[in-house]
Amino acid sequence: MQRNKALVSIVLLLGFVIIGGIALLGYGLFEKANNPDFKFFKTVIETPNNKIKTHDKNSGFNTSFSKNISILLAKEEWVHEIMTSKNKIIVHITNKSKNDRLLILDADNGSVISKINFKRSK
Repeated sequence: MQRNKALVSIVLLLGFVIIGGIALLGYGLFEKANNPDFKFFKTVIETPNNKIKTHDKNSGFNTSFSKNISILLAKEEWVHEIMTSKNKIIVHITNKSKNDRLLILDADNGSVISKINFKRSK
């Protein structure tokens, strides 16, 4: 009889753990639906040496450069696409004869880091 009591208490204990887990899951889903930024646990403890760089919605992005940037385009050339990658701006320039080139710019100051020209073999 003692074995059955131990087994029954283990089953009851595990049943309470499962019910508590389901209740916690329901609470988490409800809070996440009301507040998308809700988290049960913080993954990073913020200390003065361990701050994460984020953009504040109120401060906006720094759009004022110290100098004006001009990219010279030849006749019949246009900007086909602009992409960003980390701290770089990639500008895809093309023309009617499909001679493409890429300019890779530094996002902080607008200087040209690299130029890539594509040439067709004849």
